[in-house]
Amino acid sequence: MLLFTGALLALACSNPTAPPEPPPPPPPPPIGPTPTVRLQSLTAGSFATCAIGSDTQSYCWGSNRYGELGSTQVPLETTVPTLVEGNHSFVHLSVSIINSVAGPIATCGLTSLGQTFCWGSADEGALAGIANDACAGREPFDTPPVPCSRVPIAVGGSLRFGTLAMGAGVICGLTASGSAFCWGRNELGQLGNGGHLDTTAPRQVAGNLQFTTITVGDKHACALVASGRAYCWGANGVGQLGSGNTNGTSVPVEVLTGQLFQDIGAGNDITCGLTLEGRVYCWGRGQITFALEPPWPFIPGTSIIPIPTAIGGDLTFREMTVGLVHACGLTTDGLAYCWGSNDNFQGGFEPSLSCTRFDNCGPTLINSEIRFQHLEAGTIHTCGRAVNSAIYCWGSNISGELGTPTSRPAVAIPLRVPLP
Repeated sequence: MLLFTGALLALACSNPTAPPEPPPPPPPPPIGPTPTVRLQSLTAGSFATCAIGSDTQSYCWGSNRYGELGSTQVPLETTVPTLVEGNHSFVHLSVSIINSVAGPIATCGLTSLGQTFCWGSADEGALAGIANDACAGREPFDTPPVPCSRVPIAVGGSLRFGTLAMGAGVICGLTASGSAFCWGRNELGQLGNGGHLDTTAPRQVAGNLQFTTITVGDKHACALVASGRAYCWGANGVGQLGSGNTNGTSVPVEVLTGQLFQDIGAGNDITCGLTLEGRVYCWGRGQITFALEPPWPFIPGTSIIPIPTAIGGDLTFREMTVGLVHACGLTTDGLAYCWGSNDNFQGGFEPSLSCTRFDNCGPTLINSEIRFQHLEAGTIHTCGRAVNSAIYCWGSNISGELGTPTSRPAVAIPLRVPLP
C-alpha cells in the first residue's frame, strides 16, 4: 500500500500538465562602465556631470532628482558614473546650467545622425508637454511629483543638429548649414526669434545668420559666425550681451569689440570669449568681471562692464569654459587656470591672503602637477580630463557631482573620479 501511494505521489510530481515555472526576471541594466571603458567628452551642469565612454555609451553622475542622469536605477543621486539608458550612441552631451538650486535641470544628447534626445525636468524647455514620468525634485523648492523623464526622449522634430547648447529651460542647436534653432523659455527674448512667447518646438533664430558655435546662459545666448564675430540676444540688464548698453533684445545683436573669437561661453549674467590669438575677454557683471584687468570700462555708478574686456594678463589659452559665475581656461601646455567666484571652490584653489574663498579672483593655477586636455565648468563645480585620460573634478559635491565618495560638500582641490 505504501509502495502504491509513493508511486502515485511520484506520478503527480512528474505530471507533464503542471504549469511551468515562470522565467526569472531580466537583470537590471548595468550601472557603471566596465573596466575597459574610458570616459571621454565631458560635460558639467547643475549638480550633475556626464561623459561619453569609449564604448560610445553615455554615463552620468550626481543629482537624479529630476531624472537628469537618464537612469531608472538611481533614486536621487549617486557618485558612480551611471549608464544612460536606451542604448543610444551620443556624440555630444549638454547639461543645463541654472541660477538656482532647484530645476528645471535636464540633459540632452546628440546622435551621429543629428537627432536630439533629452531627459530630466519637463517643467520647461525641450521636454515640456511630452514627458510622462514623475520625479522627486529638490525640497523644499519643489512639490512632488515633478514632471520629468528618467530616460532619453526624442525631441526637436525632424530637425537635425551638429551641436547643442543648454541653459535655464532653453535648448539651442545648430544645423549643418549653421542655422540656429532654439526652444523653451522666452520671457526675455532668450530664444532670439523676435518674440517673447515660450515654445515647445524649435524656432529659428532671427537674422538668417550662419553660426559655427552657440552657447546658452541663464537668460541670454550668444553665437559666433565663421569670421569670429560674436552675436548675443536675450537679457542684458548687466551688459552680458556686450552691446555697450543694458538694453535687452529678442534678436541677435553684434558684440561691440574689435576682437574675433574662436569660442564663446555664457553663464549667469556673464559672457566670455576666446580670441583667435588665445586671449580671454569677458563682459557683463557677476563675480567674473571683477577679475578683469584695469582700466575697467564700468558704466558710471555701476559694476556693469557692457563691452569685452581682457582678462588673464599675459596668459594665452587654447580652450575656455564658462560656468554660472566662474570660468576656466587651458593653456597650450595643459595647465588649468580658473577665475571668478570660488564660493564653492569651483575655482579649484584654497583661500589665501591675496584671494579669499569669497573674493572674485583673477586667473589662478589649479594644480601644476596635472596636465589637462579638456575642461568643463558647471554651475558650481568643474571637471577636467587629464592627458592620461583620468578625470578630475572639484567644487560643489552636494549631490555627488564630483564622482567621488566624500562627505565634504565642497572640495578645493581636483579629486580623481574613481573608475573600475
